[in-house]
Amino acid sequence: SELDFTMARSDLLLVHITDEEAENIFAPALVEEDWYKPIISYYWYEMKVLFISDFTLDQREGGAQVSNSLIVEKGRELGHEIVEHNHTSSIIDFLSSYDLMVSSNLEMISRNTSERLNYILKHPNHIRLEHDSCSYLSNKDRENLFNSSRLNFFLSEFHISFFRDFYGDFFENVEIVYDPIDTNVFKPQDCEKIYDVVYCGYLHPLKGLNDLVKF
Repeated sequence: SELDFTMARSDLLLVHITDEEAENIFAPALVEEDWYKPIISYYWYEMKVLFISDFTLDQREGGAQVSNSLIVEKGRELGHEIVEHNHTSSIIDFLSSYDLMVSSNLEMISRNTSERLNYILKHPNHIRLEHDSCSYLSNKDRENLFNSSRLNFFLSEFHISFFRDFYGDFFENVEIVYDPIDTNVFKPQDCEKIYDVVYCGYLHPLKGLNDLVKF
């Protein structure tokens, strides 16, 4: 079966193909796509993954939790074994061996103990899935976190430009992947416009609430 290379790049967490398919699809691209070489070796088999984020969707219904839940659900559908670790989970989770470690929101987790962050920084196949501004970490810890990862996923070009403007131009191995949404709920509809602004989410100053009010 054929797999579009562009799709593979934008959906790296979920790629699930056989060795033969991987060789046919990726081998020609590796000549020009050097960034792919460090991770190609472990993306075509069923992985054991530790997915780390402050809250699961069951604990808090936020945008990041909804997105993470869709990613985890799809990963399990493709055959990957995914352990979800949140701020109430036991640190014993880190003592198991994982093919891949994904870190998302870490504000509560980093406050509870520094040991968990150290485990993330030391893992050889760490992927950073950024949803927020990561302002809760010190400059040193933030730089170490992003520099330790194989790939850093951001939500948009604006998202990564915000990070570079505020924290410095040290972000490498960056991929832009828009958050997944449920298109059965969010879709174009043929109806009359009633409101000037429709906001779906958690109103917070860091999300531009003050600018919205001024508008």
